[in-house]
Amino acid sequence: MELTTYGQRIYRVRKSLNMTMSEFAKVIDVSGKSTVNEWEKDRAAPSDQSLKKIALISSAEENWLKYGSPEEYLYKILYAESFKETELRNKILSYIELKIELPNVLNIPSMDASGNAMKYSVLLKKVKELTDIEISIVIEDNIKDLLSEFENKNDVYSQDILLIKKAITFFSNKAIEQEFTFEGEYRIIEDALKAHTPRSSISPSSYSTFESYLQTLPDSMFDLNEKIDLYYSARLSDVVLDAMIKIKDIKQERLEKIKELDI
Repeated sequence: MELTTYGQRIYRVRKSLNMTMSEFAKVIDVSGKSTVNEWEKDRAAPSDQSLKKIALISSAEENWLKYGSPEEYLYKILYAESFKETELRNKILSYIELKIELPNVLNIPSMDASGNAMKYSVLLKKVKELTDIEISIVIEDNIKDLLSEFENKNDVYSQDILLIKKAITFFSNKAIEQEFTFEGEYRIIEDALKAHTPRSSISPSSYSTFESYLQTLPDSMFDLNEKIDLYYSARLSDVVLDAMIKIKDIKQERLEKIKELDI
């Protein structure tokens, strides 16, 4: 999405009127071209009175001059809110998690350009930066649908609290809808399987029976109940690993079918 500044918007208006800075300054009754230049360089902001005059001599709306398009305004408000630890951010993340695997310290590169391991605090910062990018993409992708919540797009201006409330409801509903898609169900199952932490590093498939596994352990290492628990817990872990492989196979099969059918 193209995000413009008030300086860029004033510049566009002046150019559309085919006026020099001096001519523009005279028409809207400000001190001179230096004032217009400061506006266009975003080093100073025009007063509300000046914005009204600019709107009067052009086809530009005052709200557009001040805030940009309704799409820009909505995007800026939602992005600023979701950049912080807020309810909106959590709702958007809940929706995204049902579509893709979010960045975390385990799935991003842990080495810098020089091949040195990055500090954990640096990794966390990188995770947030990458997550913020995903959030910005989702907000931009859904701007048109969010604006459709308003009968008149221009009603979004200066309605920040209402915009945020509507966005929270919107992304809550999107998450619910996503749960019933293939991607949503896949992510729910995958996350549940990943949440299982194996209690043992043994692989039961390496042993045909519990008795054969038992023979590999010193008698003094664990009591019999502990050995039983370890073995059968590992059996459960094998089931989880098998399930992870199977759901990935199903996901790949689905992608191949979509490609085959060209849809």
